[in-house]
Amino acid sequence: MDDVGLTVAVYADLRYPVLVSGGRQGLDDGGRALEDDLKLSWCVQAAQFHRLEETSMKYAETVLPEFDAEMALTRKVLERVPEDKFDWRAHPKSNTVGWNANHLAEIPGWVEAMLTLPSLDFAPPGGEPYRSPQLATCQEILDLFDRNVAAARKAIAAATDQDVAEQWSCLYAGELLFTMPRAAVLRSFLLNHTIHHRAILCVYLRLNDIPVPGLYEPVGR
Repeated sequence: MDDVGLTVAVYADLRYPVLVSGGRQGLDDGGRALEDDLKLSWCVQAAQFHRLEETSMKYAETVLPEFDAEMALTRKVLERVPEDKFDWRAHPKSNTVGWNANHLAEIPGWVEAMLTLPSLDFAPPGGEPYRSPQLATCQEILDLFDRNVAAARKAIAAATDQDVAEQWSCLYAGELLFTMPRAAVLRSFLLNHTIHHRAILCVYLRLNDIPVPGLYEPVGR
């Protein structure tokens, strides 16, 4: 079965369908459309939440331990970022060390909107577009990260199972990017997104001979 067929098969088993807009379809370096991969990823995450419904544990109880662990590991990496390398980039098309550090600090800041609003438009028509932070010191980045993590944890702890089962939409300039259950949004847009950029930052640290903290296993393996 090809990717699209598998995606359809996963769709059929969901009570919470994932709706993905094809309007802003991304391409990888080889020019291949990424939309089917995104559909497949988000469908699997929604299916995992569907299985969670059959247990007695509340959603917040299942995700907060992982959230706490991943945020603590992310902070360990941010603590290692040297300010004199903020402008370093691995490739002309790559974002800088400083951009990735700022991005890691801002990601948990979206959680409250994910859990309390029906949607979020990062460039609302007629309104001010969302602007990522451009902090210039490691301490400023850590302070922002800590504030956002604390607010995110509070929002997750307060969320009910009904809250995270509801659909949430992400838009840009009024155009729908995707709609999926909040539980899947937290998995992909918060946790997976954070791990992705943390890994990039770890590689950048290594390429600059900066000690990389141990995360899931000792450094050097």
